[in-house]
Amino acid sequence: MFIKTTVFKRLLKQAYKRDLLQVGHEDNTNIYYIIGGYWAIMVEKRFFTNAAKAALVELIGDLPKNESIKIYSDGTRQQLIDDSAWFALALREPEEYLEETNLLMEEEKFGVLSRLFSTGKNLIPVNEGLYSLIDEETKTSDDLDIVGPYRTRLSGHMLMWKNNTSTVGLSPRVWDDDGELMEQLEELEQLKRFGGKQDEHERKNTGMEES
Repeated sequence: MFIKTTVFKRLLKQAYKRDLLQVGHEDNTNIYYIIGGYWAIMVEKRFFTNAAKAALVELIGDLPKNESIKIYSDGTRQQLIDDSAWFALALREPEEYLEETNLLMEEEKFGVLSRLFSTGKNLIPVNEGLYSLIDEETKTSDDLDIVGPYRTRLSGHMLMWKNNTSTVGLSPRVWDDDGELMEQLEELEQLKRFGGKQDEHERKNTGMEES
């Protein structure tokens, strides 16, 4: 897996408190999925690291087997009738690739810092706190190179990263000022044309909150 456990724990707790946490398992693919509203992780059982699994078990207890459930903050569970799309999404091949930029933008209204990704025509903002879930340094000897970000018809607006062990999906933020994003895109294109480098804004403590 290529997720940072400390970030995973925080996201799990937030999703649990907000009644957004869903966990599923399918015997045919032996894939687990964990969804927290704005993010999703899909991992083969044999590659589910002990640290990540322990963080989930500590919060919800026994993991589901060949079923999909929603876990509420009072500890109750609701069985979901059909969540097969998440298992299919984990196996789907990339259809549209995006480029990670070094651009960071802060929304004054919420104080959230977002990483900008480029489709070539548009910039897509993703909460930097969410993006920090993906961590190259946590890869084990089982992990091959990470592919992404990318999108598929099945993933919709969600940006995806994957390798042979796991898949991570992050939902973009809704940006109120498209003009501001277009200005950043024009700046990015100018830097590319003149061979310049982007200056990354100073990182700020974003917490893990999404609006």
